[in-house]
Amino acid sequence: MGLYKSKKVNDTTQLWVWKVEETFEYLYDHVSLTEESEFRLQGMKSHAHQKAFLAVRMLLQEAGYTDYDMYYESDGKPYLLDDHHLSITHSFEFVALLIADKPCGIDVEKQRTKIIRIADKFLHKKEDLNPQTEEEEILKLTIVWCIKEAAYKLLGLPNVSFKQNIEVTSFRINQDKVDVVISLQDESRTFESHFEIVESFVMAYIVA
Repeated sequence: MGLYKSKKVNDTTQLWVWKVEETFEYLYDHVSLTEESEFRLQGMKSHAHQKAFLAVRMLLQEAGYTDYDMYYESDGKPYLLDDHHLSITHSFEFVALLIADKPCGIDVEKQRTKIIRIADKFLHKKEDLNPQTEEEEILKLTIVWCIKEAAYKLLGLPNVSFKQNIEVTSFRINQDKVDVVISLQDESRTFESHFEIVESFVMAYIVA
């Protein structure tokens, strides 16, 4: 499949999505890896994770970068040498990349019934999704999770609770954006988050 989608979010933010259907060999032959990345790749036990790792590098090339332009800090977050902000996500066959001139976060998640069982672990006390069907409940919960994961990546701070510190305001499924409120200590900040359905997945992203 290769490049699934490319989208200009705004004048300084670009989004890329890759659907991984290629073989490991194809992906490996079409990217250049640093020694550190080669070491990380060979240490991965999951073939799917290896392919996602390589697909990220394919997306970097689509964005005009290479693996040599990216590095990881001690906090585990990826950075670009030209000081642009970068966020990466992958879930099953989908990999996505967001590059902006401001802090940003992106997440992709597959819609699965098990999210209902763990909803109490991440829903804020003010979040009432009011689903009409189980299918709608799964979708809304996945949207909320994705938005919170994107917000967490944007913040880049430890010890942030999805349940206590991040609230997604009321939304309808046919929207494509919703406010998310992040409350830390005595300070609250509101960001506009965007979400969309990608086949059986949900993708959400935020730019500060």
